[in-house]
Amino acid sequence: MKPKRLLQTTMALLAAAICQPAPAQIVHSGTLDIPIPWNWDGISVNISTGQTMSGYAPDWDNGPWFNLDWGGVDISNSALFRPVVLAGTTTEEQVVNLVQNTLIGSSSEFADNVNASTTHFLATGGPGLFRQGESGYMGFLFQLHTGSPVQYGWARLTIDNTPAAQGVLHEWAYQTTALTPINAGAIPEPGPSALALLTLTGLGLRRRRLAKFAPS
Repeated sequence: MKPKRLLQTTMALLAAAICQPAPAQIVHSGTLDIPIPWNWDGISVNISTGQTMSGYAPDWDNGPWFNLDWGGVDISNSALFRPVVLAGTTTEEQVVNLVQNTLIGSSSEFADNVNASTTHFLATGGPGLFRQGESGYMGFLFQLHTGSPVQYGWARLTIDNTPAAQGVLHEWAYQTTALTPINAGAIPEPGPSALALLTLTGLGLRRRRLAKFAPS
């Protein structure tokens, strides 16, 4: 196909892609590598806004907050955030270390308790548990505010409960469409608009190369 014709075709595809209704989307935090302090204050995270702070937020129960302390060994969840836990754990619910691509959705088991350090990562590890110094996936559900629909997501973290080191909250992602499952580790895929833009970029580079080597 001649460059001019290819450009016209690509522009038409780009225009069509931009006019398409937005499908269900995944929001990804990007790689952040937030340190998890080795103290009682820990680090609190609002999964929707991305806001972080030491200790507990003033609007703790009015947003999807969770707090990691002591290098990630303990987690506290607000009323609007519930991690995936092992079935049958009650008083101290055990957060599951999910295998990558595990589906997180309505069939998952979520924590019942709120507003306390009720969920513990075991540094010794074991079947379905986090291991010291190794990153893993935590699944969760959350609500943007009281009464809003449930959304699902995942967070990747490394726990380390030794004073000389720190745990790390690496990244997280969630589905923007309510009640839509997500796979642990899933990140957004390029949409039609992005693919069309990549095509345009490649076409522009090709035309510049042809112009550079064309006989004068």
